[in-house]
Amino acid sequence: MTQKQQQIEELLRNMGKMRRMFEACIHEFCEVPGMTTMQYSALKYLAYHRGASVGDVGEFLHLSKSSTTQLIERLVRAGYAEREERSDDRRSVRILVTAIGREVVAKMKDRYVKKLTKQLADLNEQDVSEYLRIQRIIINSLEQN
Repeated sequence: MTQKQQQIEELLRNMGKMRRMFEACIHEFCEVPGMTTMQYSALKYLAYHRGASVGDVGEFLHLSKSSTTQLIERLVRAGYAEREERSDDRRSVRILVTAIGREVVAKMKDRYVKKLTKQLADLNEQDVSEYLRIQRIIINSLEQN
């Protein structure tokens, strides 16, 4: 195995570990009893993509249509989202975040950013900029394939 392959394996391990740590952090700050990380991720996506469809959410979360439909249904029943028929195509439904849902997203984002800012205080601006630059390169490369 080459050194670059070993580094890529370490990168993958680190990305998985960071994802689990971020999910634990989100779960810790979730003020809504019973809300899962996936539900929060869907709600956050919907908050930033007004009028998204079930398919849009599923594609973003890499879920099947039936799993996404169930996830959205739980958000609707809890009052965090609502369905709205599109006026131009009655077969198509868009999902909107309610005021309560927007409040949940805003509170969790605020708490999450404050905690991460505190935890990552040892990183200077240059470190953060370099990390973001490298992340963008990786994301762009992955999106092209």
